[in-house]
Amino acid sequence: MAQQNTHPDPVHSQDFAVALKWTWLATSGMWLLGLYFLLVFFYAGTLFGTPVQFRYLALTIVASFGGLFGFVHLGYRQHWISVGWLKALAAASITILLIIIAVDVGYSSYLNATTVRPISWEETARLAERDRYFLDSEHFPSRYRPTEESFLINKPNMTMTVNTYGGFYYSGLQQSPTVVDSVLELRGISYAIDEHGFRETTPMDQAHIFALGDSYTFGVDTDQSKVWVEQLEQELGEPTYNLGISGSSPQEQLALLKYTLETNPDTMEIRHLIWMIFENNALNDGLLNPQPEQVRQRDSTPGRFDGTIVQTLNAVPFMIKNQSVINRWLTRNDTVDAAGALDNSPAYIVDGVRLLYPLYHSAKFGYRLFDPSYIAGGAKPESYVLTHPDLPNLHQSFEELASLGETHGFKVTIVITPTPPRLYAPYYEDFPYITEEPYFINYLAQLSTDQGFDVINLYPLLQPYASEELLFWRDDSHFDNRGNEIVAELIATQLSKRVVLDTSAD
Repeated sequence: MAQQNTHPDPVHSQDFAVALKWTWLATSGMWLLGLYFLLVFFYAGTLFGTPVQFRYLALTIVASFGGLFGFVHLGYRQHWISVGWLKALAAASITILLIIIAVDVGYSSYLNATTVRPISWEETARLAERDRYFLDSEHFPSRYRPTEESFLINKPNMTMTVNTYGGFYYSGLQQSPTVVDSVLELRGISYAIDEHGFRETTPMDQAHIFALGDSYTFGVDTDQSKVWVEQLEQELGEPTYNLGISGSSPQEQLALLKYTLETNPDTMEIRHLIWMIFENNALNDGLLNPQPEQVRQRDSTPGRFDGTIVQTLNAVPFMIKNQSVINRWLTRNDTVDAAGALDNSPAYIVDGVRLLYPLYHSAKFGYRLFDPSYIAGGAKPESYVLTHPDLPNLHQSFEELASLGETHGFKVTIVITPTPPRLYAPYYEDFPYITEEPYFINYLAQLSTDQGFDVINLYPLLQPYASEELLFWRDDSHFDNRGNEIVAELIATQLSKRVVLDTSAD
């Protein structure tokens, strides 16, 4: 008698439909759980130091479902997995996913409920009406747009002398005795904007060394004679011209340089360009601006999926990763929220006054205000730099500058400037998380070297000085008088050591 088959073919079994249903549920549950971890670990991230392209991640996500379903279904057909196991896998994976999501949502809700928010600009504006001190915006040189491109330039032929506080000052700070006594630094500032729209008294046709950059080159809230460009001129014994424009991005600075060369062909003869780039300038979204034609196109032409559910769904992966407790722990992003306000930080409450900028204390250096956006930038992981959407614009700007240098016959030195949190985080108590590695500084240094530019990285050069004294104003993010002096000395010394300075005519 033939032996009876105790394991009937599941394909012909009455339970096959039930098994298929649980196969789908188990596969879907495990796939969704795996999708969560893929987004958390790899979305806008890196793999072995290489940025993960979203299209490859999307293909992996789609293909993984088919592969996982095939494996689970094969397991059932081969009797490796029973219907009971399929039910357990489905229940376990979905339960774990729901628990993780509940924890993420709960923690985000807790942070939102307990975050200390700074005073609003509208509230401090009312106080400013009775303030006898100059606000930063009240004495800052006016600017205009000379062409249709995105860069700005100072309105020419302007001089001003004021007594003022730093850029962090606003009228509400007068309500805090601690800030008034230990932070605010009233100082005299003179501005002299020449006929070309730059902060200079040296005639352009006398200079062969030009300094390009943002507010750190312009010298915001620092007297004209104390700005590092002026002091570098004394160190080198060569006329040095300041092309710095406050608030400008690297791409805008390049556009400004090209415009100035074109409009001053007989008076502007560059032999050496010193380009100072601030660490935070490419870590803030939007500071590396797109090309002007791209701006116009974005402004006038809506995206194909704007206003549709596709646009909303496009933000879901970022939302999942950004709010994940795992990602917060890996990148310490819970120290600063998207608006730049510090979570659960008493740094915004001083003497019962709510502040716009957090105040931190150092046993060595005393009190100082910090820009929360610089703290947020300093906490970003390497993947943020490597996957920054505007990073290609920086590469393009460097390539264009190299070509411009060859055309006009000038050398280029890139000077990289760290943020105050980067230098001083170790010396201030209860300071938020800052990455040990300065990822953007390292990236910028390598990019400069690859392009053939000379590089002066001020981060390691300033560290010995920063361990002994403050180099930035207590009420401003920019170099103080001592900081400008040291920066000028360091740049002059490095240029002399490398024998890259040559201002002689061909």
